[in-house]
Amino acid sequence: MTSFYDTVVLDTWYTERIVGEVKVLAAVLTATEPWSITWSDGDLQGGIITSPDTRVVEPASDTTYLIAAVSDAYCRGTAAGSATVVVDGSCGDAFYTVAPCRIVDTRGPAGPYGGPALQGRQTRAFALGGECGVPTSAKAVALNVTVVGATARGYLTIYPDGESLPGVSTINFASGQTRANNGVSALGVDGAIAVYFAQASTATVQLVVDVTGYFE
Repeated sequence: MTSFYDTVVLDTWYTERIVGEVKVLAAVLTATEPWSITWSDGDLQGGIITSPDTRVVEPASDTTYLIAAVSDAYCRGTAAGSATVVVDGSCGDAFYTVAPCRIVDTRGPAGPYGGPALQGRQTRAFALGGECGVPTSAKAVALNVTVVGATARGYLTIYPDGESLPGVSTINFASGQTRANNGVSALGVDGAIAVYFAQASTATVQLVVDVTGYFE
C-alpha cells in the first residue's frame, strides 16, 4: 500500500536558550499515523499519533537539530527545515507573565499594529516594548502567533528587529489555512520584532499576535 507522503517540516522559534530553560521543537507531519522520527543527534521518536510532534531539548552548547529520517504507517518520507538553539550562558533574565493581550491584528484598520496584511517578500516591524504590559526594558517576549487567510503557501520568520534575517521559519502554512504557533522571540534594541513573509510578492497573509509574558 502506498502512502502519499508529503514532507515533515521542522518549525523553529527563538533560537537563544538561556541557561536553565528548555526549548520545544515542533515537527509538522502529514499522511498516515503512526509516524517515526530519527533526529540528527540520534534521538528516536516512535508511535507518534499527533501532528505537530514536539520534542523538548536543553542543549549544553549551540546545537542545530535536523530530522535524519521519517516514516509514516506505510513508507519513508522526506524532511525539511532545521532548528538552531544557541545557548547564552551570560544572561539569567527573569520571566514575567502578563494577561494575554492581542498586540497585533492586521485584519483591523491600518496602523502600526493593524492593517494592511503582510505582503510576500517584505518585512514589517512591530514595536512590542511599551505595549500590552511589556516594558520597554524587556529583552524577549512570549508570543502566540496566528496566520489567517494566506493567499499562497509560505512561512513567516520572526526575529529581533535590526538583525539579519535568519534562515529558519517561525510558522509554516498552506494557502487559506488558519494556523497558530507559540514561542519566545527576542526583541531588537528598539523593542521591536521583525516579521518576514517568504512567498511571492503578490501573496498576502493576515497576522495575529498575542503576548503572554516577557523576559527582563
